[in-house]
Amino acid sequence: MLHHSDTPVSNALSNLLILTEIFSNLTCQHHIYACTLVSRSFFTTTIAILWRHPRIYKHRHFTLFASVLAQSQPNLQTTPTTLRPYATYVHDLDIGYLITLSTLNPSSLFLAFSHLPVLRFIDLRRCYLLNDDLLIHLATRCPSLCRLWLKHNPLTEIGALTAFTYMRELENLHVEDSTSWCTDAVMAHILISCPNLAYLNILGCTRITGISLAAVRSSRLKGLRCRHVGATSGNVVHEIMRCPTLEEVDFGSGIAVGRNDIMVMVEGSLRATKEARIETEEARKESRNGTLRWLEDDERLVLEGSRIHRLCLNLGEESTDEELLTALGTYGSTGGGRLRDLELRFWGPNVTERSLRGIVDMCFQGLRKLRLERWFAGANGDAALAQVLERCTGIEVLHLSECSFMGAALDAIAEHCAGRIVELRIEKMEVSEEALVRAVKASKGLRQLHLQYCRLSDAPLRELSGNRLKKLSFVCDELGAEGWAAVCGGCPWLEVLELGTITDVPRESLYLISNLRHLETFKCYDMSTYDSSLLFQLALWLPSLRSLVVCHADEWFINDLNKGIATDEQLGWDDPWDPIWGGNRNYREFERKWLVTGMPLVIVVRENEFTSLTSY
Repeated sequence: MLHHSDTPVSNALSNLLILTEIFSNLTCQHHIYACTLVSRSFFTTTIAILWRHPRIYKHRHFTLFASVLAQSQPNLQTTPTTLRPYATYVHDLDIGYLITLSTLNPSSLFLAFSHLPVLRFIDLRRCYLLNDDLLIHLATRCPSLCRLWLKHNPLTEIGALTAFTYMRELENLHVEDSTSWCTDAVMAHILISCPNLAYLNILGCTRITGISLAAVRSSRLKGLRCRHVGATSGNVVHEIMRCPTLEEVDFGSGIAVGRNDIMVMVEGSLRATKEARIETEEARKESRNGTLRWLEDDERLVLEGSRIHRLCLNLGEESTDEELLTALGTYGSTGGGRLRDLELRFWGPNVTERSLRGIVDMCFQGLRKLRLERWFAGANGDAALAQVLERCTGIEVLHLSECSFMGAALDAIAEHCAGRIVELRIEKMEVSEEALVRAVKASKGLRQLHLQYCRLSDAPLRELSGNRLKKLSFVCDELGAEGWAAVCGGCPWLEVLELGTITDVPRESLYLISNLRHLETFKCYDMSTYDSSLLFQLALWLPSLRSLVVCHADEWFINDLNKGIATDEQLGWDDPWDPIWGGNRNYREFERKWLVTGMPLVIVVRENEFTSLTSY
């Protein structure tokens, strides 16, 4: 008889590679932390996973974090004093809330950045302490940095030019509202100095013009997103589309694509395809001559047609059906293209339902995502969209915003897309509530549902039972007791929940949210009828909660909450044995419980600042 330690299962659980694969699929940090208490092998595996993505938003925790990193890294003067190389575990560092506070000590940031050799991603939005010296220090001491997010940072043009010289491994860069330093010279330098850059997002940088954007042609970008940038022209669009590796293009707000721009865009894509075909032919000849150069994958893509698989157009007033149909014919599956994601914003009256029917003719085979915004042209729009949903059998994601579609288009979802729609977003529209209820009820495969700024009751939410919904956003007129119970009881797999208000939910029904054991983010724009003790109760009821963002008119004790000095009087627990509000607990016990596994970040803003909730 085999001993229990010699069984195949026990042998497998002693393999660190197998354990890493298992524990990496656990989404709840509390479950991962519990695994550290099982055995030494479990601890060795899970401690690295816990440190892989640390989230810190308290000053004393960050100071301790930085000191531990310094002790775990050997140098010429000292040897590591920790048992494990914690500095090599950290891949993503989440200090997004902490860096927005002016009380943060800059020396802590310098110390932490000095000991993160394998850091791959950091979000530095609204980091007002990020000066030129700190960014250069980050670039030089974190050579593995792949993703960087910058917004509202007090940098200079000279500092940015110096820092990006060292970011050779950068793959994804997001720059937003950075007019102080993000200029044409900096952007041209980034495209040259970062050879691995694949995705570039530029938002609200008005000093970026066509001078630097034209340099995209000679880059290796796969995705480009430009919104609210400086002056551009059709020639710039033409040069951008000549980039041979470009697959995702988003000309959003600020770049209105007119009649001539669409034609030069298509011409640029065709020219890029032709140039790539010529290069492939030359590579084939060289390979036949014995040269070790063979581009089989590139050749296959060229022969298939355009590489563009995501296209977002901000159609100007001069855009017409003919030009848009030409673009769809170039990038769509009928023309040999690979277009899978299409987003159209209509700003002129010259585009009619012919363009929607053209989606059926040109893109019916490959289209997976369809987003339409500001569609008001034509009385036959519902019938045209219904035909798109019927014929384009691959559509899984549908976004409609500020459109004039009514009930017929939503009925088409229930009739033709019930088994394949996984994401549905409807914003700022006058829709038929009955048709929307039928669509939600029929779509049992929904994973994301977003209903925002529409005149709706909570009737659609009552039809969510049986879905494996992961994200739900309901920012409409009201949410009653029935809708609350339907969400909490019928969507146990929710990870993100965004609600406009819960003021009409009875106090005795709030505990139903404890059924959402996988909820990680909870946002609510109106909690005016409840006191601040609800914040603690939500954190106690939801074991996976990582972000709690709420809006309240009164001055709650949010600063004391995140600093950890709240008292029982501030919590408002008058009855210490109240079965609904958690029993006899105090803040110190609460903080000790959440210290290691990550106490949820709580952010409270005033009612007139609720738009900032979407930034977290």
